[in-house]
Amino acid sequence: MRVPAEEKVSRALQLLMAAGGRTLSVKEATDIIELVTKVPENIKAVIARGLAEGLIEREGGRLVIVEKGRPGKWGFDYPGRVRKACQDHCIRCGRRITSCHYIVLEDWQVGPLGSECVKKLRLG
Repeated sequence: MRVPAEEKVSRALQLLMAAGGRTLSVKEATDIIELVTKVPENIKAVIARGLAEGLIEREGGRLVIVEKGRPGKWGFDYPGRVRKACQDHCIRCGRRITSCHYIVLEDWQVGPLGSECVKKLRLG
């Protein structure tokens, strides 16, 4: 099933909001967004929408993900993380993994991710 571009933008923004309260470089934000979409236009749309809705603020060359305060304040919930035994490859780095991590947000999940990539992204 193909996910429409607007849905990918919404999902990527939701995933990015899981980093609430953090200041990220554009590269770090892009790393998170690319878990959902690698299309440059969609990546720009995620950041533009976040800025327009007040979910992201610019601070020099960095992006401040607005602190949500409590789950649901912006309509997003904090992510959960599920770990399962597997034989797969990390969607971020491509490494072969035997312990798959999935970031769970509402009714969808992102993964599989290796433990190192989950640590680097600091999600879930």
